[in-house]
Amino acid sequence: MECGLPAALISDAWLRNTAELKSGTVTENDLVSALAVCLKSEPDKLTFFWQDYAKWRSRALALSEEAARTERERKAARRRREQDRREQREKAEILDNPDARAQVEEALRRLHEKLPGLSRGPAAERQAGRDPDGGSDDIG
Repeated sequence: MECGLPAALISDAWLRNTAELKSGTVTENDLVSALAVCLKSEPDKLTFFWQDYAKWRSRALALSEEAARTERERKAARRRREQDRREQREKAEILDNPDARAQVEEALRRLHEKLPGLSRGPAAERQAGRDPDGGSDDIG
């Protein structure tokens, strides 16, 4: 049987016991992923792989779940960055469009008429000749 493993590690008993795993409820993909984890992490334990299959399968599942979680997080971060870029482009378009800017300024003017105590922001307060911090300019 050609499987890419060192012949010295593969005995007839090893092949027979590992084949029994596959003939049960173990799928070929599960067997291969568990075997790969065993080979990568503890190749000296390969001789007894079939005895410790549950441990290797558990490690393979954990690695697979970790990889899937990392991929989900990466995709979510990419979606957030794309959303942020879209929002920034939309804001820039509004600021660059004189009609849209006028609409925003008009909406803000009406809002300030309805809510007279609402701050217009530091720049607007300075422009109106008021202290944006709300404090007095008097010293002493």
